[in-house]
Amino acid sequence: GGDEFGLFLKDITASDDIRDYSERISKLYKKLISETNPDVKSSISIGGTVVDDNTQNITSDSFEEIYCRADEAMYAAKKGGKDRYFVNKFIKE
Repeated sequence: GGDEFGLFLKDITASDDIRDYSERISKLYKKLISETNPDVKSSISIGGTVVDDNTQNITSDSFEEIYCRADEAMYAAKKGGKDRYFVNKFIKE
């Protein structure tokens, strides 16, 4: 269970950038939870995908395709355990 949210990060073309954002979001989330509800136990799983227009024709990829890859990455993060993130670099072959 839990809530799911989506974020679009424009001009991010490197997996390391998504990892950095994921770490910052996770730390902020933990801080906010501990400050507002110290008795609540909560975790965050983050999945991301990079669409690099240098390696593919980005206009041929639908929002649904990109969203599905990010969703798959999130479930890979959840499968790995609590409080994780997973980044999937999407390269069309």
